[in-house]
Amino acid sequence: MVAIPSQLVSKASECGLIFVPSEDGNHCIQTTADKPDWCITYQNGAWVLMIKGTPQIRFNYDEVLKFLNRFF
Repeated sequence: MVAIPSQLVSKASECGLIFVPSEDGNHCIQTTADKPDWCITYQNGAWVLMIKGTPQIRFNYDEVLKFLNRFF
């Protein structure tokens, strides 16, 4: 399992988002617990913004924090 920095988990929570850890390493930050409109998921060493299941943007760790800071 990939370790996720506590700063990212804290920022997601501060923004009213839900952090969903995963044993297989595909962690997710999402808007709601069931059927989110969008989520940011960890895949193959990068964070990916997914909208309705379609990948949109790849982020590194710092870029995810910037995204959350800017839009929330």
